[in-house]
Amino acid sequence: MEFEILYDSHSYAPKTFIPIFLALLFVIIGVIILRQKTGSDTGPKAMIAVGTILILFLILGYVSDRKNVIKPYLEGDYEIVEGYPVDFEYTESFSGNDYFYIDGELFILGATRAPGLQQTAYQGGPIDSEDNYYRITYVSFGENNYIFKVEIVVESN
Repeated sequence: MEFEILYDSHSYAPKTFIPIFLALLFVIIGVIILRQKTGSDTGPKAMIAVGTILILFLILGYVSDRKNVIKPYLEGDYEIVEGYPVDFEYTESFSGNDYFYIDGELFILGATRAPGLQQTAYQGGPIDSEDNYYRITYVSFGENNYIFKVEIVVESN
């Protein structure tokens, strides 16, 4: 069989830019208010603390993703399955998840921060029906399978 690549993850940058930016903004606003020393110091200190804690959690999440999912993929420690999606459940909104199995492996698309493919069929993602034969390259970590490459059969021999 001949395959055509529909999705190939080349970007391993964190998908946490906006949350980190907002948390950093929280810290900066807290520092500015605290430096002006208007009223109580409790509010600005709380903003700084919350923003700092959020930044730390987001950075720890990225380091964990990098170590447990991205690094294994880059080192060739991944799995490949082929087949038709089975029990395809898709969302009809931008905030939902798609669920399907290929060769007994469960895949869930739609998590915004997870590495790899997260674009659902509703969002124009490459896996959009049970009618196509796919080859998926993925890394398993915990209960999740992270998709890094999607190919579709274009010609059967």
